[in-house]
Parts: sequence; C-alpha cells; structure tokens
Amino acid sequence: MEVIYTSRYQTPRAIAEAAIAEDVGVIDLSDHTGSLSIIAGSVLEELRELDSTDIAVIAGSLLAPKDIEALKEMGVSGNYGPGTPIEVIIDHVNGPLEPR
Repeated sequence: MEVIYTSRYQTPRAIAEAAIAEDVGVIDLSDHTGSLSIIAGSVLEELRELDSTDIAVIAGSLLAPKDIEALKEMGVSGNYGPGTPIEVIIDHVNGPLEPR
C-alpha cells in the first residue's frame, strides 16, 4: 500500500486531479473542523465531473453519528473515528471497496 499525501488546504479539484494523476484506488479524507460532509461532497462531485467515479472514497475524523449517515448516503465508506485500530482501516481498504 502506498500513501500519497497532498498536504493540507487542497481544493476538492486538486484532490481529485492528484488522485487521477497518481492512479489511486482510494481517497481518504480527514477533517477535524466538522466540515467533512461538505468536503466529501465536493470531492465526489469533482470525481464525477472528471469521469473518475471508479475511485473509492473513505473518511476518518471526529464524526457525529448524523455525519456518518450523511457520508454513507453520499457513498463514502469506512467512516472511522479517533482510536480506530489501523488494522481495521487496512482491512477495509484491502477489502472489496465500492467505487463511487
């Protein structure tokens, strides 16, 4: 597994373009401001616009239960909160992820 870190403060378009350029299978989003639903929705929209819905999106953050449900409805899987063992996340990524 290889991780490509695009640094903080990337636009949703920059995230989608970097994922496409690097031929990734998964984008993992993380946010600690409570804006993950907005960010994820924007990244998913950019992936649709760039015809790259084959890239799966997962998330990890400080997530309220209502946020987890909203993310699931958008198509974001593996919504992990603080303290999630890394093995759980690895198993999820190595499993059959659904592209968006």
